[in-house]
Amino acid sequence: MKGDKLKKDLARKVKGVEKDLKKKAKGARRDLGKKAKGVEKDLKEGIEKLAPKKKGGGRGRKVAAAAAAGLAAAGAIGVVAARSRRSGKTIAIRVVPHGDQGWAVMMDGNDEPLGVFPRKRPAVSAGRKAAHDAAPSRLDIHGQDGQILKSHSYEG
Repeated sequence: MKGDKLKKDLARKVKGVEKDLKKKAKGARRDLGKKAKGVEKDLKEGIEKLAPKKKGGGRGRKVAAAAAAGLAAAGAIGVVAARSRRSGKTIAIRVVPHGDQGWAVMMDGNDEPLGVFPRKRPAVSAGRKAAHDAAPSRLDIHGQDGQILKSHSYEG
């Protein structure tokens, strides 16, 4: 009899804890979504500040967009890094050729680049900053042929 009561008590407490955890997880997902939207807004504002719209657009606006994308990439990785730190997983970040658009900063598990840059040097800089901020992480720098030229590890 007493054992049955203890089992029921324990089951009730477990359900309460599960309910609390689900509520906290839902709140954390909502917060991450808000941060991602904030990064997108900051990106748009950054482009506008660096190169306001002019007739014909031009190269200056494209360069400003690439620079702002680099800033946004670091912010976006920060959102993901917060999640990975809790899980203890190492994030793999790569600088890879991106067709005729230049170089991309990619994160394993994502199909979309975190940032696209017209030149390799700014892509590597953004990748280094992102990997440092996302520690524990690894940065792989690829050559034009796709082979890994350099690899750096960042500890948390």
